[in-house]
Amino acid sequence: MTRLFAACVAVFISLGSDHAATTIGDPHLRPPQQPEVDYTLIDDQLIPTELLGQPVSHRQAAVTDIRTANGYWDFGVVPFHITGDFTTAERDRIAAAMTGWMSVAPVVFIERTNEVGYLDITKDAAAPGSASPCFSAVGQFRRGTRVRTNLGGTCAASLGIVYHELGHLLGLYHEQSRADRDDYVEIDLSNVQANAVGNFTKLTFPVIGAYDFESVMHYSAFAFAIDPSKPVIIPRPGYASFASLMGQRVGPSTIDLDALAFLYNGQLRASAVTRPTTAPISVFSRDEFIVAMERLNALYRSRYGLQRAAGLSINGSPDFLGIAQWIFDVYLGARSSGWSADGAFDIVTAAITRTDEWRAKNPTRTPLTPNAYQASLNFDRTEFLSVMNRLDAFYRAPEGLQRPNGLSLNGGPDFIGIATWIFDVYLAERLRGTSETAAWTLTENAIRSTDEWRRKH
Repeated sequence: MTRLFAACVAVFISLGSDHAATTIGDPHLRPPQQPEVDYTLIDDQLIPTELLGQPVSHRQAAVTDIRTANGYWDFGVVPFHITGDFTTAERDRIAAAMTGWMSVAPVVFIERTNEVGYLDITKDAAAPGSASPCFSAVGQFRRGTRVRTNLGGTCAASLGIVYHELGHLLGLYHEQSRADRDDYVEIDLSNVQANAVGNFTKLTFPVIGAYDFESVMHYSAFAFAIDPSKPVIIPRPGYASFASLMGQRVGPSTIDLDALAFLYNGQLRASAVTRPTTAPISVFSRDEFIVAMERLNALYRSRYGLQRAAGLSINGSPDFLGIAQWIFDVYLGARSSGWSADGAFDIVTAAITRTDEWRAKNPTRTPLTPNAYQASLNFDRTEFLSVMNRLDAFYRAPEGLQRPNGLSLNGGPDFIGIATWIFDVYLAERLRGTSETAAWTLTENAIRSTDEWRRKH
C-alpha cells in the first residue's frame, strides 16, 4: 500500500491581546493543512483505498461516479509541477504528452503557481517489490491535495508511457481491468511475474462503452510475462485479430477520447444539490475559500468555461473584480444561507454560464439555471474589492512585504495570501462587528507579525 500525505502542520500567529480569538496560519511559511488521501497501489494505478469494494456507480474511465464531484479535475484543468530530476529530453516528452492530450480532449494542463490542489510529477525509483517505477493516481480524488504521477527509471524515455500515465492522471483505468474483461480476453496468471500478479486485478466498477483493445490504457499481450514467447493476455475467440493492437503507445484511441469527453463535458450539468443543507452560517475556513478560488480559476481557464488563458489574472495582476463578484457576492452569499460548498459553487458555475461572455464562447452549449438563495450576510462587493487592492498595495509597499508583483505569484493570483488575510483575518473581524477601518488595521498588523515582514524590516 502506498500512502500519500498532503497534510502539513500549520503555524499560528496571534493578532494581539485585544483580539486573541482570531488566529491565522502564516501563508508564507507553508501551505494550509489539507486532508490526506490513503491510496492503494494496484499495478501503476494509485487508487483511493476507500473506493475499493464500494458498491457505487462508476463509469468506464472514471475514478468515481460521474454524478459526484470527485474523480476528475475541476473543469478539466490540471495545475502541474515537475519535481523530479528529469533531463531536457524527458521534460520535452512530458510536455509533448500533455499537448497531445490537450489537442484531442477537453483538458488543460497549466503550470502550478501555488495551488494547493495540483499534480506533482516525480522521478522516484521503484519501491521494493514493485514491478515498475511508472505509476499515477487515477484522477483527482479530493480537491486541495497533491496528486502524484511518478515517472521513475526510464519511464519518461517513452512518449507512449507518459501518455499512459497521464491517462491515469486524467481519470482512466486500465482497459484490461474492466469488470467485463473476461468476455474479451483471458489472463494467463501462470505466466505472470510474481511481483506483477496484482497488476491484473479485475476491478468491479460498472463500465460503459465497448471494450477497447486499442486503448492507450491497455496492456500488451506479453506484459510482465515470465516466458516472453507466450502471451499473458489472450483475446477470446472472435477477437484474435486485436492481439497485435493491444498495448499500443502511439497515443489515445478514439474510445479513450470519448471516455474523457464523457467525463469532463458532463461537468456542466444541473446541480445535484437542490436545497440548503444547513442553517445559515457565519463561520468559514480559509481552506474552503482557497479551493473555491482555485475552482473559479479553473472555470475561467476551462475549454467549456470562459476560456481565458490567464484565468483570474489580467495583464499579470489578479482579477480582483472577478474574485469579488463570484466569490464574495455569490459563493459567500450562498454559503451563508446554508448551501453546501459544492452547492454554492454550482450556483457560481450556473451564474457564469448565463453571462454574455460565456454564451459568446460556448454558442453550442446550454446555460444552466442557478438555484436561488437568500444571503444571510450582506457585504458590499466593493468593500472586498477595495480591501484586496489595499492588500495588494501593502504586499508591494516599502513598509509592507516589498513584493514587486504584489498578490501575483509565478504569474497567477496568490490565493493562499488572499484567503489567509482576507478570509481568516479581515472577514472574521467584520463578522464579529469590527469596522472596516479597524479590520484592515488588524489585518496589516497580522502581516507585520510574520517572519517575512520581520526579515525585511
